[in-house]
Amino acid sequence: MLTAKKTTCCEKHGTELIWADCGNCVEGFTGHECGEDCCCCLDPEDNVTCDICDGAGGFFLCPICSPNAEF
Repeated sequence: MLTAKKTTCCEKHGTELIWADCGNCVEGFTGHECGEDCCCCLDPEDNVTCDICDGAGGFFLCPICSPNAEF
């Protein structure tokens, strides 16, 4: 079985990666979708996973590779 290698350093620069929040979602979710045309949920909870960060809520970025990122 192959497993993904999880790194804490940039492979190119060797610098420590810094967490940057995703600007598209809140804690990995972008909204509520219950499948109905007119939502009748009494307390709708966000359940649509962010398509940019895949539900992680952010990214680990290298400060050298991504100098314009907001950390």
